[in-house]
Amino acid sequence: MNPSSQIAIDGPAASGKSTIGQRLATRLGHLYFDTGVMYRAATLAALERGVPAGEEAGVTSVARRISIDVRPPSVADGRQYDVLLDGRDVTWAIRTPEVEAQVSQVSMYSGVRKAMGERQREIGLRGRVVMVGRDIGTVILPEAGLKIYLDASVEERARRRCAESAARGEPADFEETLAAMRERDRVDSTRQLAPLKPASDAVVLDTTGMSIDDVVERVVALAERVPERKRVKSPQVGGTERSMESKVDFPWKVRCFRAVARPAFRLLFHILCRVEIVGRENVPRSGGYLICGNHLSIVDPPLVVAFWPRAPEAAGAVDVLDRPFQGQLMRWYGGMSVHRGEADRALLDEMVRRLRAGLPVMMDPEGRRSHVPGMQEAHPGAAYVAARAGVPIVPVGVTGTETAIASWKRGRRGSLRMVIGKPITLPPVELRPASRRGDLRANTNRIMHAVAALLPEEYRGVYR
Repeated sequence: MNPSSQIAIDGPAASGKSTIGQRLATRLGHLYFDTGVMYRAATLAALERGVPAGEEAGVTSVARRISIDVRPPSVADGRQYDVLLDGRDVTWAIRTPEVEAQVSQVSMYSGVRKAMGERQREIGLRGRVVMVGRDIGTVILPEAGLKIYLDASVEERARRRCAESAARGEPADFEETLAAMRERDRVDSTRQLAPLKPASDAVVLDTTGMSIDDVVERVVALAERVPERKRVKSPQVGGTERSMESKVDFPWKVRCFRAVARPAFRLLFHILCRVEIVGRENVPRSGGYLICGNHLSIVDPPLVVAFWPRAPEAAGAVDVLDRPFQGQLMRWYGGMSVHRGEADRALLDEMVRRLRAGLPVMMDPEGRRSHVPGMQEAHPGAAYVAARAGVPIVPVGVTGTETAIASWKRGRRGSLRMVIGKPITLPPVELRPASRRGDLRANTNRIMHAVAALLPEEYRGVYR
């Protein structure tokens, strides 16, 4: 199956958007993103700051200043996603009666809609998302690989809404519901800002008389036929944009080398060392993520590459690539080249591209080997890439590699230990403002402290 990385689902109230979107996202392994949670988070932020919902200017000002992100669920408590407000988990806080009573008014303000729309677009551009709303295919994500407009007769939608109310123990009058539904349709389709309508290239599905399973199967079939090599635009620092492909194709030689080399290196490590791997269950089974760990010696990268469940993408310094043996191995593996001490935009773009294609990427925040226990001050590159790609960090702590080569030279087996920590989700960072430097530094410290927590104290260095 080769489903589209971005799926936009629009339609009127009670057309089945949420139910279909949830089922589809689960089926495809995508993030389910109901854009309405953005307005709930903005409402909560205004309430917490004491700004009345009726003050449009005040609420709009709050909406422009806050940071909201939506990520895959990190807690198995029935949630479909994490909603982060300024880095704080508010997934359930936005469902309180106080927020419910004010969100409709807040969502009507044009300034709020503009601010939320920008954030929705940033999340959608990460890929692997099913985004549900009323203007996704026309305004928020016009380049989505697949656009679905769900519809049904107004009578059918009113019946569905009444059935939902009855299931909650709150019976509703059909005629009143029908009248309210017609009025909502009129308002949504005639409003000046982002009126409800199908995108010109959307597939319109009339779900009247169709079961949920029938609709899901229909949309999955459509997603499988969308070419995955579709170019999307990625927001960059400074307001410029670059086009990036959502799929990475490796030459057959690289694929063959990885298939042979990784088990060969595992065997070699077991022959030369006593190897202990802890925390394999913490490795995400799918999707892109950054692998970040301490860097003791040249043995660390091949150790991680050999024992990681999926072949991780790796980068090697240019001076290493120039070496006859190590450089050739890196080239055969399909590694990316790094210029030490430089902010290499092309490399960062390539890492983001591979992450958005659902690949794990190994990145060294320290940027250099320490040779002895004790982590050094890290660079913000990993935090920057994670912010752009919208992916979690998997921390890794390695011990023993700093003495492995010396042990081998004396004819002794080394002892290597790799501890894999639970994935962490970093607070979102707005990459355009000047304040991003402080935010990236704070996230870099979060990454390194997560790594340090996996290491004995003497290995933690400046991150004790």
